[in-house]
Amino acid sequence: MKRSSSATIHTFLLCFGLFIAAFSVAAEENHWTGNASNGLWSDSINWSLDHAPTPSEDVILNGNSDQTIVVNSSTQINLFQLGGGTGKQTLVVTNCNFQFYHGVCASNSILNLAGTGTVVSSEILTNQGIILGSNGTNKFSILNYFGSGHFQADSNANLILYFTQGVLEDGTSFDGLGVVEFFFDTRVSCRGNMYVNGSFTFDGEVFGTNTWHGPGTFNWTKGQFRQGEARLASDLPVNALGPYVQLGRSGRLTNDAVMQWWDGDPFDGSTPDAFFENRGMMILHTNCTMNSMVFINTGTIKVLTGTKTLSFSNMPNYTYTAFINSGALQVATNATLLLDSADTTLKEGTVFGPGTTEMSSGTVINGEGNIFINGPVKFSGALKGTNTWHGPGTFILDGARLLSGNITFPADLPVNAGSFQVYDGAHLTNRTTLELLTNSFSFENGGSIENFGYISVANCAFGNGGSIENFGYISATNCDFSGTAVHNFTTLFCAGETTFGSFHNYGTCFLVEGTATLYSADYNFSNSGTLDVRQGSVALYCSGGFTPPQPVPPMGTCKLSFGGVRPIFDYPQFTFVGFTAGDFPGTIVASLTNNFVVTNGTAFTLINGNTPFSSFPSGNNLQLPPLSSNLNWRSISSNGNEFTVRAVSPTVVGNATRLTNGAFAFLISGGSGSSGSVELSTNLTDWFSLQSTSPYTGTLSVVDPSATNASQRFYRFRIDD
Repeated sequence: MKRSSSATIHTFLLCFGLFIAAFSVAAEENHWTGNASNGLWSDSINWSLDHAPTPSEDVILNGNSDQTIVVNSSTQINLFQLGGGTGKQTLVVTNCNFQFYHGVCASNSILNLAGTGTVVSSEILTNQGIILGSNGTNKFSILNYFGSGHFQADSNANLILYFTQGVLEDGTSFDGLGVVEFFFDTRVSCRGNMYVNGSFTFDGEVFGTNTWHGPGTFNWTKGQFRQGEARLASDLPVNALGPYVQLGRSGRLTNDAVMQWWDGDPFDGSTPDAFFENRGMMILHTNCTMNSMVFINTGTIKVLTGTKTLSFSNMPNYTYTAFINSGALQVATNATLLLDSADTTLKEGTVFGPGTTEMSSGTVINGEGNIFINGPVKFSGALKGTNTWHGPGTFILDGARLLSGNITFPADLPVNAGSFQVYDGAHLTNRTTLELLTNSFSFENGGSIENFGYISVANCAFGNGGSIENFGYISATNCDFSGTAVHNFTTLFCAGETTFGSFHNYGTCFLVEGTATLYSADYNFSNSGTLDVRQGSVALYCSGGFTPPQPVPPMGTCKLSFGGVRPIFDYPQFTFVGFTAGDFPGTIVASLTNNFVVTNGTAFTLINGNTPFSSFPSGNNLQLPPLSSNLNWRSISSNGNEFTVRAVSPTVVGNATRLTNGAFAFLISGGSGSSGSVELSTNLTDWFSLQSTSPYTGTLSVVDPSATNASQRFYRFRIDD
């Protein structure tokens, strides 16, 4: 029986929402009757036109009973309809080519590609049924594919789908125990939910907004997501096998799945508007390089064994690859993750560890909020932003650069500060322990450190332009702070050769075993706390070149501890060079250490230099250690440039008597000096020289012959060193 194709085929296509233009020449319809009852396509008895279909005919297989039709030789037809009646229609194409121009597979149809080498091809196909690969490797090649049907590969079968273009609608599934594969050149738009119930190999290009579900396995080889938003759901196991895993232009992929990364080749974004967000888990079994995309990790990146690299680079003609992380970089114990990214943002909640993470010198980190280290993190890159790094893992600074922002090392963070630099615009708040070794730290034209913890630094020049505010404890050995503004509010312990430029002390600065040199330019030195010189000396220079020179800045309390026999270290002193004359602006407190015993003649020079002082400390501004009862302290100054205290025997007046001629005589004894002189007065206002001796050896017999008729006389004795 003959029918016009426009009456049946076109009506069926419209019910699937697809408009098909009318053909200029109406083809005859050849309907399957199955009258031969053998299911053979080639048997003419099975067809309404009493012959097997020819290339110009439209073929209709839509019976009301279940039927299986077998094609076992190469066949070409015009239009093709499978299913649509009340029975299930199965077409089995075995070891041959089956070609048609335009086809429709209804929901109750099965198109079975059986046997290796079977090829089914069409220019246009709408499918709501099942495309089945039952055994061997078979190719299903469609120029324009549309539908929400199912693709199934039985055990030991490989069904290759090659779609030049088309649409996979919501509900499409990939089933069976075999492998369903998108061929490399396949390009389709996927809309809605795609279901992988078996093994699916993704080699093509997918457009549109789509979500891929399991429980089957998604094997990503050469596939590319582009121009749309795709999601790999949490119930979908994913293997990124490569060698050419891609995100195409404007491609946005969200991974909620567990993705096993096996691809040693780059993960290519191709364009800078490609986005990959990992909200699930990405397990690196090999190195992963991401090119020209934005990679956002809010889930977990995991390294199980060995050393793996996660790096980011740019494709030619594109400007950047950005890595934004607020998830976990989870590295197993004894494993290592190498991170190399020139544009990385670590956001609030980022977690490292428990294994080792290393960030290269080319890595630039913009930190935001709290970052948690549960294992060793070796950082050799650049850091900026407002961020706080928490332990218990160790933060290893190895050539690190703090570029800008407010960075905090809290008390729970162990830091191994191998070497790092603080740049202009960066502020480090330290609440933990920092141990800085030889030349391991410097300021670069600015930057600042606010210390509330403990900093130990040795053999280090701090560079220029930086500043340190100390509210904790700093121990510095052989350090050069000459280009750094230092404000000490608590405890600063200096040993060896220490040089300061701008130094303001409000707390206690201990100076031990060496010489501390302080340069005061434009009043950049002040002490309102305590300078405690245990061993060594302090030299304060006016280096500003002022005319006239400036007076000595406030000195606060200056402690000097004397305790041994070494002239420099155990006899500390303050030296002032280049200042104008004036009163000494501070208090000196001297003490004895190491069970040091002062004997008669022991002398300590407290102040020295070429700055003349109008007056030296005295009274409450000079506190000297107590002596034994047979000794007293004597203060000695030399032209206002030197101030020395000496322990001497107390001066005693004895043997006072009036001689027979009326003169008055007495004996002075006590500590010696370069000279001694006795003066007399009748009113304690006017004084006259009576007698002198040079040197003064410790005793002086004094006779006042003018005392014959005097009712009272006053005498005073002066000893010069």
